[in-house]
Amino acid sequence: MAKLSGVFPLPGTGRPADPSRLQGLVNSSINHGNNFNGPNGNSGSRSGVQGTGIVLNIPANALRLENSRSARRLLVGGFDGSVSEADIKAYFNSLIASLELKDPVEAGSSAVLQSFTTSDGAYVVLEFRTAEMATVGYAFDQAFFQDDDTKFVMIIRRPVDYITPFVDPLLQSTEPVDYDTVRQKIPDSSHKICIAGIPHYLNLTQIQEVLAAFGPISGFCLVRDKGDAKDSRGIAFCEFKDHSTTPIACQGLNGMELGDSKLRVKLACKGLDVDSSLLPFSSLEGMSSLGNTVKQNNKAGVPYRTPVLQLLNMVTPEELVDNTEYAEIVEDIERECSKFGPISKIVVPRPDPKSVGTKRLTIQVVARKPEEESSKIVRGVGKVYIKFTSAESCERAFEALSGRKFSDRTVLSSFYPEENFDLGIF
Repeated sequence: MAKLSGVFPLPGTGRPADPSRLQGLVNSSINHGNNFNGPNGNSGSRSGVQGTGIVLNIPANALRLENSRSARRLLVGGFDGSVSEADIKAYFNSLIASLELKDPVEAGSSAVLQSFTTSDGAYVVLEFRTAEMATVGYAFDQAFFQDDDTKFVMIIRRPVDYITPFVDPLLQSTEPVDYDTVRQKIPDSSHKICIAGIPHYLNLTQIQEVLAAFGPISGFCLVRDKGDAKDSRGIAFCEFKDHSTTPIACQGLNGMELGDSKLRVKLACKGLDVDSSLLPFSSLEGMSSLGNTVKQNNKAGVPYRTPVLQLLNMVTPEELVDNTEYAEIVEDIERECSKFGPISKIVVPRPDPKSVGTKRLTIQVVARKPEEESSKIVRGVGKVYIKFTSAESCERAFEALSGRKFSDRTVLSSFYPEENFDLGIF
């Protein structure tokens, strides 16, 4: 199925992914509801895999950038040894639960699904339930973390592989838009502005008057507490009707003094930029952007590559349980990959011992709440990460290993962000 889709390279080739091969699948999924049936069904005749008999179930919003893991993650730093990962996770769970959101946290659930500390101990990575919660959490950058014993200024940033989302025309609502009305719901995009440090005594009208000095706004949302009082948190999001106003407004508003406070203004969704005109279905382009397009600071046409190679479909969790078998796998990987250049480090994540039976891995299939963890979640199990001393060596390995066989499995390869590798974010 993977080969027939056209997304992955065939054995012996290292060509980049072609996301346009999936466009028919997704278009059909959207046009016919959430389910797509292949050529042997009734609704998938326009797919791009005619005659294969493949049956796929693709939700209409499954490939949207805001549903990706990087869109729901934040890195929180600035703390010292007196604050633990659990403290930061609990703080953001309490914070998000106290705010009035369009999609609030349900009773008995947590805003943060999971957390872990980076390998250098400088950041705690939080994975939120939704991208909206992550964007709201990002707005608290440079705000004070305060509990009974500790107070520090939080440094909050997006993951290095976060892609700036944009509104996909195929997934937009068909309802008419009133451009004379200021919307309260602002979708994540490159034009969404975050404003922090707003004096709590300013009301909606007064804040919008300040923004209107730079031009008409199409969206405005003030972050408030839940409850009858709905007190302001001093944070707001806005979007201007004329998107060319966005950088001018950010520069003019940032540092502006209002009363005894200074505004902190920045883009709410700054990440890797992807050219939305390349494909009608932009989320597919976003999926493949890390492997096939360019970073925003690179020259046009220079492919995105890093010194880190990620290999998928190469090992299974069961093969990583036994120490001897694990050592042999790592030795095989090192011997093969060293042909392409010097290697700095190889990481093959192993399953947590608590999830391992007497002779093989026990796989839990029963859903449970994140806070009911009985064993440590090990990220990246089943994947292999190799860091070379240069991106050129990594590229040679990428071209040679894509589509190769390992234990009768076809290996899939991609470049992996170097910063994520160094911080242990898998």
